[in-house]
Amino acid sequence: MDALADARCDAVLIGLVAGFVDLTPRVDEDFFFSNRIPSSNIAKDQRDVPGPVQLILNVESPDISSQSYLRDIRRLTKTIKATTKSWACGV
Repeated sequence: MDALADARCDAVLIGLVAGFVDLTPRVDEDFFFSNRIPSSNIAKDQRDVPGPVQLILNVESPDISSQSYLRDIRRLTKTIKATTKSWACGV
């Protein structure tokens, strides 16, 4: 086949696809997590189970080995533990 015939064949195929195939993008409830895939059902089940409370803090100091920094971190840790215990109890 020559280049002109290849181009015509490609044009016909593109025309058939454009004419008969629905190319409208759709996003439905199964777009990210399909109910038909067992692994996504496991992940969904795990999201339904409440896990432990996580709190991530970013603390800065020019000298993390200083006594004042360590004292402040200990005090902050005690405060956070007391607060999270009251969260767990529903207070």
